[in-house]
Amino acid sequence: HTLIHHTKPINTLKISSDGTTLISGADDGTLAVWDLGSGKRIQIISVIFNRPVSAATWTPLAANSLAETFIFGCSNGSLHMYHRARCD
Repeated sequence: HTLIHHTKPINTLKISSDGTTLISGADDGTLAVWDLGSGKRIQIISVIFNRPVSAATWTPLAANSLAETFIFGCSNGSLHMYHRARCD
């Protein structure tokens, strides 16, 4: 698949521990959530007011959780935790 969304350089790419989801963050101030099986964009998180997305990582909140959690940082020094329900 070719995953197209970002309009400026990509700074971070992280695949979830189960290998099904990718997050990408870029200088355009957006973080994209991708389904790797279909290649479709699941969600866009816009943080343009915090400047470029410079880092991201997946983190487990609880074992066997029916949610995906990741933390990302922006070039202004802010950190954001995002918790999203999975549709399993």
